Order: sequence, then structure tokens, then C-alpha cells
Amino acid sequence: MRLSFFIKNTCFFFFCAFFSILYADTYTTVRGAYYYPTSSRFREIYSDASIYELELDTSVYDDLYAWISYGTLIASGNSTPFGCETELFILPLKLGLKYYLKGEYLGVYSGLGAVGAYTKIQNNSSFANQRRTSWDLGGVAKLGAVLYPAHGMVADLFLDYTYLRAHFSNSRPNVVNLEAELDGLAAGGALGWNY
Repeated sequence: MRLSFFIKNTCFFFFCAFFSILYADTYTTVRGAYYYPTSSRFREIYSDASIYELELDTSVYDDLYAWISYGTLIASGNSTPFGCETELFILPLKLGLKYYLKGEYLGVYSGLGAVGAYTKIQNNSSFANQRRTSWDLGGVAKLGAVLYPAHGMVADLFLDYTYLRAHFSNSRPNVVNLEAELDGLAAGGALGWNY
């Protein structure tokens, strides 16, 4: 399921990239960030998380850009209170609008968007469902600075705040349904191209 989702979104991403390059000012970046969850329970179970994404920004009107990104967040940890191993996989697909203020060597931007995410929790415990999956919607707010170190090359430093709640239902008797707060702040950098 995860591989199929990844392949479909990769094809969609490159389809969007191809047509946006033909018609507009476009940025394509590879992004990596440390993910700091706002939920103390998330931090207690999955102490460290990072997110990796591909992002495409294309001009729709002057300094207003439409953007689309997808990526993956993978974290592992120990569940509470029994300390059993658990892994979290989130595959977010995001899209929205950004507004750029550009200079010759530096630009800044802010943006808002929507998030659709496939979330899977894999537990190694007889006390919990071995695997729980969910499709959920959320939102994202973005702030960043873009550097133009060479012709066509871009470097991006960013902060993204994502609001996402995963709702896991359960078919097993005597097992509680779960809502996970996956909100968090991603701070990171990106390298890419402007054409």
C-alpha cells in the first residue's frame, strides 16, 4: 500500500513538474527537516523524527505560487506503559499557495495549504493492534527564506507547522479506538532548481 501510494504520487509530481516548467517560473526542491511534535505523548513514544519531501512551486500570478509536495516521515520508539517497539509511518501529500518577496540573492515566503496523509502505526505487542492505518486531512502553514547562490540553483531554509489528527478505528473486541495528535513543527533546509 505504501509503495503504491509513493509511486502514484511520484508520477503525479513529475507530471505537474513537466507542465509547470513549460509555462511558468518554477522551483523544484528536495527538502529535509527535523520534526518536533507538539504532543508530549508523541515525543514520549517517538523521541526523534525527520521528514523528507519533494516540493514543486510554480508561479500562478506575479509573486503568488501554487505548490505541491509529498514525502515521508518515519519514526520508531517504545510504546507506553509496556515499552514495546512501535514504528510510525506518515506519507503526507500537501498543496497550497505561497507568496514570495524576492530580492536579487535572497527571497522570503509564507504560505498556507492542505494536507492529506496516510498514517500507519506498526506495533510489536500482544496488547495492541499489530498494525493500524488511517487516511486523514489537516493543514500546513509555511515560512521560509530562499537563497539564490548560483544561476538556477536555490537553497531554502524553512519552518512548516502541520496540523494533523489521525483517527484509527478498530474491529477487535476490547481494544480502544485511537486518535493520535500528529501536529508538529518541521525546521529544515532544501536544495533545488529554479527554471
